[in-house]
Amino acid sequence: MNKSLQLGLAGALVAIALSFIFPEIYQVGEWKTMDLRFRVQGTVETDPRIVMVDADDVSSTQYGPWPWKRSVHAEMIKLLKEAGAETVLYDVLFAYPGDAKEDNLLAQATKRAGNIIFPVAISLGDPSENINKEIDSNLQSSSINNFSSVSANYNVLRDHIVPLKPLIKVSQGLGHIAANRDGDGVVRRVPLLVRNHNGLFPSLAFTGLLKYLKIPNSHVEIKRYSIFLKDVLLPGGREIKNIRIPIDARGQMLINYAGRWEETFKHASFASVLSDENLGANKNEDLTGKIVLVSNVISGHDIKPIPLEKDYPGAGIHANIINTILTGNFLRQTKPLFDGVLVLLLCLATAILMEGRKYYVQAGKVFVLFVAYVLGSIILFKNGVVVKLFMPSFSIFLTSLVALVYQSSLEKGLSDSFQEEKHQVELKLQAI
Repeated sequence: MNKSLQLGLAGALVAIALSFIFPEIYQVGEWKTMDLRFRVQGTVETDPRIVMVDADDVSSTQYGPWPWKRSVHAEMIKLLKEAGAETVLYDVLFAYPGDAKEDNLLAQATKRAGNIIFPVAISLGDPSENINKEIDSNLQSSSINNFSSVSANYNVLRDHIVPLKPLIKVSQGLGHIAANRDGDGVVRRVPLLVRNHNGLFPSLAFTGLLKYLKIPNSHVEIKRYSIFLKDVLLPGGREIKNIRIPIDARGQMLINYAGRWEETFKHASFASVLSDENLGANKNEDLTGKIVLVSNVISGHDIKPIPLEKDYPGAGIHANIINTILTGNFLRQTKPLFDGVLVLLLCLATAILMEGRKYYVQAGKVFVLFVAYVLGSIILFKNGVVVKLFMPSFSIFLTSLVALVYQSSLEKGLSDSFQEEKHQVELKLQAI
């Protein structure tokens, strides 16, 4: 047993050391195994209060190539308000002036609605960057002014493109649409808040959620590994609760994707809505008290890779952020200390299972341990806990190899010793 403990400790130390020597390989392995768990998880139930209005290919045949006339968007904003939508995230960047009459119609419709949130395109900077640009008053009004040392490692808002000023003045708020991709280009997490001088500028989805749940900035607390929303009055006015959103040290939330684009959320085509086929006169979908996301999903526009699909509309990412928070189906990643202890325990277990000289039996035991851990990680994932999978799995096989090499060398040593004894006996017999 003592020798098994030594072998297990050796396997763990080698595995951990290799993770520091080849961090990129380990990280890619963890990303890919996380994506695998998303696929195994399949479709997750979405919150029925989220409704998607898609400016899709069918709509483009009616309104022409993008961008469309702003009077069309004004008509959509008016219709959504009349249909009872509580909050509308209008994910279209009206950054440059067009026809004065058209711009005026859009501004008037936005003002009358009083529930429209517009996007801001930004580029993210490293937390160590020192941004000395002047404070943009347009962004400042939508920022959460409780910056502290806890948020010092958040991404920095470097450059930005905002909507037209008349639209900003009559909107309910702004939010950034930056998706901070991982090193392999896949969007798995999003910066809910980014540093903007002495304030924190929220994402479009987070701004929309705060407005929808009527959460004042004073009820948003930034903690080391969470964003704490205090005394949230849930729609219906019957229950008050606190919401703790798990984030990493850079203010990023791991998105719990509900499923593939076509299989999740309530979708309505932009053209069909304006033609009263879904949300108008026929009232097939009651928008009263709903949060609506209007976006451009025309083929070739705003496509990003996510764990479940290579070509996923950016609007779906916003919807999944909102859904993750509304449903409380958060994904919490384990801390480095836990990961290290887990690797050590698995290596010790592997070394113990490798005791004996029946190699097929030993291999079978280790394989069962590996399968059990993989199944356990999938079950934990479905329950919101993301344990590392690549590194522990690698440590199991590495420890098996270390134990096998040790046993082989030990047996070879014994064999050589027997051969030497045999040779000595033969020499004595010859002498006799």
